[in-house]
Amino acid sequence: MQSSEKILNNSVKIERELEEKVEVLALIKQIEDYKLQLTNLLSIWYRHQTEIKQKLMFEYDILFGQLEEDICNRNLMAEALEHKYNLLNHRVKNNGKITPEYNNFVDELVEYEKQQKIENFREKSSYKLYQSRFSKSVDNISKELEFNDQYDISALYKLIVRQLHPDIAGASMNQQLLWHTLQFCYKQRDLERIIMLYLLICHDTRFDFSNDAVALETFIVELKENINKQKQDIANMRKQEPFCFDGKLDNTEWINSHRNKLRQNLLEINKKITKNRQLINNLNSKN
Repeated sequence: MQSSEKILNNSVKIERELEEKVEVLALIKQIEDYKLQLTNLLSIWYRHQTEIKQKLMFEYDILFGQLEEDICNRNLMAEALEHKYNLLNHRVKNNGKITPEYNNFVDELVEYEKQQKIENFREKSSYKLYQSRFSKSVDNISKELEFNDQYDISALYKLIVRQLHPDIAGASMNQQLLWHTLQFCYKQRDLERIIMLYLLICHDTRFDFSNDAVALETFIVELKENINKQKQDIANMRKQEPFCFDGKLDNTEWINSHRNKLRQNLLEINKKITKNRQLINNLNSKN
């Protein structure tokens, strides 16, 4: 009897262990599928940032570059004249005189501030001034990732490099793409996507979870959350300039409509310049 009961218990135990192993293998398969999804999404995002963006900006510049540059320059002039008027008007309201010396002082101040704006634009973008406008936390990652805000990106980067460096991981197309994505994200200080790369690179489901189904399920939740976040980021990115121009820059109707819109914008700015000049002339004529 005892022998039969022991055999039965062993049989039940073996069956349970087999079911657990099958469950774990199924979870690992899910993880590999989700990792592939996240890898593909990061690839799409990286290609948009490094290839498509430059292509669209180049094509946009050919079509509208001069108009955009004129708008930028005239807008700077309009802002400078408005600032000059405000300074002169403030002096008049305080019973001050607008002397030639004060006028020269205001002109120098306004010109200096205008040049500062131009320099700030140039620092933000290696492209023309107008193109500058084209411009987190995750729980349960790992106990080893207990960072301060000042060095979290560097710590993550070093952990990923240990696994992903071409001398270690090889030079397959997929590995190269992940490596270049990592370098790009690190230069951009993009913590969110560096965390995604960490999840992809630094967890080996064969060894890291010790056949722990709960840990695997938790990891799946993290992957799914990051997949959804990356999908949303890509969708939002495609609504922004210059990505929203994709498919439009060879459409004659859209080109003409957009050119007219820019011309109307330039016309409004020129009206603003004329108005501010007239206001300044009126103030000077009263003094």
